[in-house]
Amino acid sequence: MKITIKYGITTAIIIIILMLIEYMMEWDKSLLMRNVGFLSLVILAVGVYYGIKSKRDNEHFGYIDYSDALWSGLVISLWVGTITGIFSYFYSKYINPDLANAIIKERQELMFKMNINPEKIAKRILWLKKEYSPKGQMISSFGASVILGFAFSLIFSVFLHRKIE
Repeated sequence: MKITIKYGITTAIIIIILMLIEYMMEWDKSLLMRNVGFLSLVILAVGVYYGIKSKRDNEHFGYIDYSDALWSGLVISLWVGTITGIFSYFYSKYINPDLANAIIKERQELMFKMNINPEKIAKRILWLKKEYSPKGQMISSFGASVILGFAFSLIFSVFLHRKIE
């Protein structure tokens, strides 16, 4: 199995396990603990970093140019995005379908407290329903993984590339 695919799948599985732990521990019901989800960004960054490093050290005999390192990080991110995107769809549709309604309700109450125009609140609620729908969760999970993974790849490739002298 190619190293990039292995790191992409492994990173996605770790993120999925984190999501399931968050659900089982009911952290998603706590405003403070709901931010644990940002840990998935750290996991993505670590997966991209070590995936590029492993490819350099194991497939390229210690050398990898910038473009190959960048491409490797992007492939890892695409695997992570695809797998977590599909899981996010099933998570929001079947495992934790009430989470979206709870978040929308919290945001609606906050907008009322801020004295926002009721028309604007109604438009924002419609947008939030699309964003937190299973399809919206799938798209945002995929997009965030790919975009942030690409950004991490841009940075890590600078430090991990080595040219053959």
